[in-house]
Amino acid sequence: MHSWLSPLSNSMKFGVKPTQLALSAVIIFIPILILQSFYLKFRTEQKIKQWEKSSQLRKEESKESYQSLLDRQNVVSDNQTQKEAETKKIRPLTSTYNLHILLIKPSSLPDSAFFPLLNALQHSSSKYSNINAISDFLDEEAIKYESPEYKLNVILHTKSITLKDITKVGDIAIPWEKDTFGISNLQDEFEEVLQTEFPYFKEKDLVVFLYFDNAYEAGIDDSRFYEYKKFRSFADDDRGRAYVNVFSFSSSFASYLNEIILHESLHLFGATDKYLEDKYGCTEKGLGDIDKDPIYPQDKTDIMCGLVAKSAEDFSRTYLSDEKLVINPITAKEIGWKQD
Repeated sequence: MHSWLSPLSNSMKFGVKPTQLALSAVIIFIPILILQSFYLKFRTEQKIKQWEKSSQLRKEESKESYQSLLDRQNVVSDNQTQKEAETKKIRPLTSTYNLHILLIKPSSLPDSAFFPLLNALQHSSSKYSNINAISDFLDEEAIKYESPEYKLNVILHTKSITLKDITKVGDIAIPWEKDTFGISNLQDEFEEVLQTEFPYFKEKDLVVFLYFDNAYEAGIDDSRFYEYKKFRSFADDDRGRAYVNVFSFSSSFASYLNEIILHESLHLFGATDKYLEDKYGCTEKGLGDIDKDPIYPQDKTDIMCGLVAKSAEDFSRTYLSDEKLVINPITAKEIGWKQD
């Protein structure tokens, strides 16, 4: 009768003990396991190297795309010919516009999370925290240039909109792992929101998307972005859209948020950035008083920079509530408030 014990019985007939068989098996399999371990380690190292290389490529692509966006924002430059300037679509701030402010959030974030901030924007008695600070600032600055009649209707839509595909903190503020620069897909999603939720918007209407994502405060590793960039806000003047990352949900953030909205919204009317990308500081075009003699120290700064120059190398950050932000003649000319 054949039995599963037969091999064991046969081995005992030839004087081979079970322990010797087990030892032989161990001796045979140990090299195999070692080789397998080395192979797995090799494969893991290869995958890590591939991932690091891919991450570096994405980072470089992000930088190139971001620089491309900055270049588009700064297309009106000293070296640009009159013909080139005429071909660029200019939207001067010299007539009536509606500026819609929409609230966009990831599905994991409850509305209650940003209620303190929203309440400050709607009801704060502070001159700078209330959403009216945007039009108040522009009205005060426009007087200096005796600018043509203009009106900017700032409309805050308080009902938040959830992007179902955005599920966790960082998916909006750090989107560039999903596609090159991570902007085009989000822009398309935001445009779909407009078509489905706000079909009554006019073609001339401008939109600021406030996307709630506190990745900055959540301590997410920012090495995937630039060393000096902690969050992302940007404008697309061709589309008439601005995208502002709301990285803090407290009521105390409202004043700073109004400043960011002002800065990004002015891009939609032709204003260019006047801060330095490679270091902390402003270009000379970003000084508050470009005609001051001696030029330093300055006591104000243009809204498109936000840094007060104590000297050519020494700058200090200022905010809307400090009342040191202005629209200087260069920015005024860019947005159509000044001719010469």
